[in-house]
Amino acid sequence: MKLGLVVSASACVLLCACASVTRGSTDAWEVNSDPIGAKVETTNGHFCEATPCAIRMSRKSEFVATVTKPGYRPAAITVTHKTAKAGAAGMAGNVLIGGLIGVGIDSATGATQDLVPNPAFVKLERAGPYDLPAEVPQPEPIPPPPAVRQPAHAPEPVAPRPYTPAPPPPPKPAYAPAPPTVYTPPPLSGGPVAPPPPPVVSSSNIIKGTAFLRTRNGQTRSCAGSPVRLFPRGPSTIAFVRRAYGAETGGFARRTSWEPQPFDPGVTIETCDAQGGFAFDRLPDGDYYVAAVVSIESPAGDGGGYMVQEGGTIVTLVSVSGGAVKPIVLTR
Repeated sequence: MKLGLVVSASACVLLCACASVTRGSTDAWEVNSDPIGAKVETTNGHFCEATPCAIRMSRKSEFVATVTKPGYRPAAITVTHKTAKAGAAGMAGNVLIGGLIGVGIDSATGATQDLVPNPAFVKLERAGPYDLPAEVPQPEPIPPPPAVRQPAHAPEPVAPRPYTPAPPPPPKPAYAPAPPTVYTPPPLSGGPVAPPPPPVVSSSNIIKGTAFLRTRNGQTRSCAGSPVRLFPRGPSTIAFVRRAYGAETGGFARRTSWEPQPFDPGVTIETCDAQGGFAFDRLPDGDYYVAAVVSIESPAGDGGGYMVQEGGTIVTLVSVSGGAVKPIVLTR
């Protein structure tokens, strides 16, 4: 009987049928938030400083993750585990090959389990005026100034200096001399050369277009009913787009909210029509950023009862001049 158990366990290891071998006992738990940049702390001792992020932990973990960001209400995500399809197949292989020893190994390591929800997403709500403020760190006490050492004897009195009034300014001349006349000889070809005409600056440019995204099941969602923002390209907007969307020319971020920005007074907002179209007219010549929101929230698909955010904001850089009509399409 001992020889049979040894042969069965060896077959499990050699044939790689164990879920512990094919899947491992740990998994990367992914978490994201809207807005991004939130801190995540779990009750089993893990954390990450800014979303989106991934934390590797045991597949058998059960914990509560707290998501916090200044200016927003904290949110909690309850994470548990369940037997995955790949884990069940591995355990079935253990029953056929390794017997009860392989099943025991998978159960002990948690290799048949998957963390749910994974990935997890939470939409943070802005804090209201009656929410308790976050703990404010107290400033360190200022040490008292050092004591001034008094001299052993009183200083000798110093006689005051006599007051000397400043001399009056020189009188202004009764007339100002005319600037000297500079003689410029005419060109050899004949008459004077006319200055070049000023550049033509148009203020009747138009930017029009559509915005859409495709969901995981292949459906297309447009920006219908969502805001589209237009703001000129400049030092502050370049820094914002590079930080939030990955490049100076624009990009995509899985966020549907708009946090207040210093350049908001220069932002023009339109709303996508029912077909997902928008237009900005009477624009001066220049470079502009166009940011469109496509909001998609769909069920996770694993029976967990929570929604997954697939939408976000698409940003692109557009240049217009000379009264042109510039068509664009925002997608990824």
